Amino acid sequence: MDAHLDVLVLGVDRTQVGYSYVGSGAVILQVAMDRAEEEARVNEKAVKAALAAQGSDLRSGTETAVPDGR
Repeated sequence: MDAHLDVLVLGVDRTQVGYSYVGSGAVILQVAMDRAEEEARVNEKAVKAALAAQGSDLRSGTETAVPDGR
């Protein structure tokens, strides 16, 4: 059928800044974004391995993003 699969791989910031100490927001946000970016890289690697295991008949592409929830 000549289909093409596109996969969107997301890293998500799960931090709830409202529960942190006053003045620590910027540090927490940076750590959370770093964690989300690492999660996106790990998930992207897993997705690419799963797609490669399907063989060369499956045409596919991946896009990785970390949404900015501010």
